[in-house]
Amino acid sequence: MKKLLLFSFITFTTLYFTSAQCTTNNATSCGCKDGSTNCDLLPDIILANETLQATGNNGNIEYSQTGNGVENGRLRVSVSTPNIGRGPLTVRSSSIYLCGTDTFLTNPGTCPGGGSPRNLCYQRVYHKNGNTMTYHDRPAGSMTYHPTHQHMHVDDWGVYTLRTRDTAIADPMQWPIIGSGAKLGFCLMDYGTCSYYAGHCVDSLGNTLLNGNFPNYGLGGGNYNCDPTEQGISSGYTDIYYQYLDGMYITIPPGTCNGDYYIVVKIDPQGYFLEEKENNNVIAIPYTLTKQVPAGTGSATITPSVASTNVCEGTSITLTANAGNTYLWNTTETTQSITTTQPGNYSVLVNSACGSATSTPVSITNIASHATSPDVSFCSAMPITLNATATGTTYWFDSSAAGNQVYVGNTYAPAITATTTFYVESHDTLLGISGSIGPVDNTIGGTSGGYYTNDQHEIFTVYKPVVLKTIKVFANSTKNRTIELRSSAGVVLQSLTVNIAQGTQVVPVNFSIAPGVDYQLGWTAASSPDLWRNSSGAAYPYTINNLITVTGNSANDLARWYCYYDWKVEEQPVACSSTRTPVTVTVNQSPNVTLGGLYSSYYNTSPSSPLLGNPTGGIFSGAGVTDTTFDPAAAGVGGPYTITYQYTDGNGCVGTSTWDVAVLLDNASGVQNIEGISKVNIFPNPSNGAFELSLKSSDSKKIDIAVVNSLGQKIFEEKSIQVNNVFVKSINLGNVAKGIYQLVITSGKKQNTYKAVVQ
Repeated sequence: MKKLLLFSFITFTTLYFTSAQCTTNNATSCGCKDGSTNCDLLPDIILANETLQATGNNGNIEYSQTGNGVENGRLRVSVSTPNIGRGPLTVRSSSIYLCGTDTFLTNPGTCPGGGSPRNLCYQRVYHKNGNTMTYHDRPAGSMTYHPTHQHMHVDDWGVYTLRTRDTAIADPMQWPIIGSGAKLGFCLMDYGTCSYYAGHCVDSLGNTLLNGNFPNYGLGGGNYNCDPTEQGISSGYTDIYYQYLDGMYITIPPGTCNGDYYIVVKIDPQGYFLEEKENNNVIAIPYTLTKQVPAGTGSATITPSVASTNVCEGTSITLTANAGNTYLWNTTETTQSITTTQPGNYSVLVNSACGSATSTPVSITNIASHATSPDVSFCSAMPITLNATATGTTYWFDSSAAGNQVYVGNTYAPAITATTTFYVESHDTLLGISGSIGPVDNTIGGTSGGYYTNDQHEIFTVYKPVVLKTIKVFANSTKNRTIELRSSAGVVLQSLTVNIAQGTQVVPVNFSIAPGVDYQLGWTAASSPDLWRNSSGAAYPYTINNLITVTGNSANDLARWYCYYDWKVEEQPVACSSTRTPVTVTVNQSPNVTLGGLYSSYYNTSPSSPLLGNPTGGIFSGAGVTDTTFDPAAAGVGGPYTITYQYTDGNGCVGTSTWDVAVLLDNASGVQNIEGISKVNIFPNPSNGAFELSLKSSDSKKIDIAVVNSLGQKIFEEKSIQVNNVFVKSINLGNVAKGIYQLVITSGKKQNTYKAVVQ
C-alpha cells in the first residue's frame, strides 16, 4: 500500500482558503488555459525525473541474475506522475463489470473462468463557464480489484521498459526493448503536492513548478485516494509508486550486458484519458547496469515469438537474439530477429560489449497435418465408400457454407444419390514435455516444519503453456480448501475449491497456465489451510528445462516450502488441423433400359421371335434365347421364363430389363374336337383384349366358352350357351397383359382350342 503523508492543519487550511473560489462546485477563480472564461479544465499528467534517476528505496535498485530469490534479474523502479494541468484527473467507477467479453450489471466477485472482473470506468471532465462549474463523464478504460493491496487499480495506467537507445529514432517507445515491466494497474491518488516533492513537477521548458505556480492549484480537492468509487490526481499534486511495491520492476533478461541503457516509461499508453497535452506522457532516463554480465563474457540467447516451438506446419515463428552489436545465425542471416516456417535447429552468434557467444540451439518441430481422398465415380445402384489417408484423425465435412461435420474416420459411406462434394481434414496432436517439480514429499529437512495456517505462496515462472495436473498435500484435518493461481500482481487467475481429507492426498487441479513470470500458487487469502509446510530443506530453483521453474516463495525464505508438493505438470498439447481437401463424388445414373418384341405366352409350335433391346448393344439371356432371338420350342413347354436384357454404358453403369413368358402346349393330345362346330373365327386377332367370336353349328347344342392365360388361369368364362346355326359373341378381356391366350370351346367332353393374341 502507498505510504501516506501527513499535512499540517495550518498548511491544509491555508491551501483551502486560497483555492476556495476554484473547486469542483465553484468555478469563480478557476483559470482557463487560453485565458477565456468558458473551457474544459483538463489534467496534464507528466513523468518526474527524480524518482527514476534516484537509487534506493525512493528510486531504483538493480539485482543480479542469481542469489536474490524472487528478485533475481530485476530492476526495481519508482514512478512519480504529477498533474501539472489546470484540471484534476478524476476517475470514477461504474456499475458495469466485464469478464472477458461478458458483461455483468452487478459485481460477480470472481469471473466464471477465474480471476477478478474488470469494472468499466469514466473520466470526469470539469467545465468552467463563468462562475459556474459543470462536468461530463467519458469512457476511460477499466479498473480491477487488487487483492494484495485490497483496493481498485486503474488498468493500463503505465508501462515501463529497459531499452537501448537508437540515435536515428526520436521516439523512445520505438527503441529496442531489453526488458519489460510487470506492473500496469495503479491506484490513483493525491500522494503529495508539487511543493512537497519539489522538482517532480516541471513545465515543458524544464522549469520547476511549485504550488503557487498553479492557477487552479488543488482543483479536485487534494484528497483523492484508493476509493473504489472515485480516484484521481488533483491539479498541482503527484502520485508516486515506489520500487518496493508489488510489481514495480523491469525484468532484465539473463545474458544482458553491463552498460548504458534507458529506462523508458509511458503513462496512459492506450490514450484513455483526455489531457491538455497528449505528447508529454513518455520519459527516457539513462541508466547504467552494473550487476549483469561483465564485459568480455558475452552471452547469446534466443527468444521465440511463440510460447511453444512445437507448432503446426506453416506457422511463422520469429526468433530474436539478445541485444548485441552484430548477429550471425546458422542460416547465414545477420539481423537480430529472423522469421521462419521451417522445422530445424536454430542458433546465433552474438557479438556485444560483453564479448562473443553462440546460443544454445532452439529446436522447431512442425506438425505436418495432411488428409487426402481421391475423387471417385459411382453408379447410382452401387454402395458408395470413400477412403481417406490422414496423418491424424480424419474428419469429413459437407459442402454447406457452415461446413458441417458429417463423419469421423478414414472410411466414410455416405448415402447420396447425386453428385456431391465433401471435404476431408486431419486433426493432429503433438504431446510435449511433462514431469514433476518441487519436493516429492514433506521429508525434506527431516522433521523441520509443521501444519501451516497462515497466508504464503510459492512463486514460479512458466516458459511454455502448461497444465498443472495435480499437487500432493499433507492435511491435518478434513475440510474444504480453495487453491488459487494468481498473477505476479496477486490477481486471482484460476481457483478450485475441493474437500481434502486428513492425511496424504493427491489433488487434481488442471490449471491451464500461459507463459509468464512470478505466478503465485497459494490458497484463499485469510484462510487457514492446515497443511504441512517444511521450514527447511528446500533447494530452489526447481526446474523442468524450458517448461517451468519454481523460483522461491512469498516469505523470501529459500529454505522453506509451502504446502503444495510434487507438482505434476505437462506442456499443453499442440493441436493442428490440415487444410480441408475437397473430394468430389460423381454419381452416374444407371441407364434406362427396355426389352421388347415378346408376348407373355407362346405355343410350343410358335415360330422364333426377334428380341428388341434399347439402347442397342446389350446382351439378351434366358431360356430359349440365342443371340437376339427367343425360340419357344427351345425353351420348352412351361414357364413362365424370365428373359433378361442387360446394357452397360460408357461409365460402367449397368441397366437391365426383364420379361416373363410362358410356353403353352399347342392342341394338347387326347382331347377330341367338337363335331358340327365350324367356321370358328376370332376378330380382330391380334386384338387389344376386345374381340368377337363367331362360329357355325350344324345342329342345336350347348357349349361353354373360356379364355385361359399362360398359367392355366381362366380370365373369362361363360357356360351353357345354346347355339344353333350361326353364333356370334363379343368378348372383352379388360386390361390384360400382352401375350397369347387360349380360347377354349367345350361341349360335353369334347373341346376345341384356338389362339387369341393380345398386343
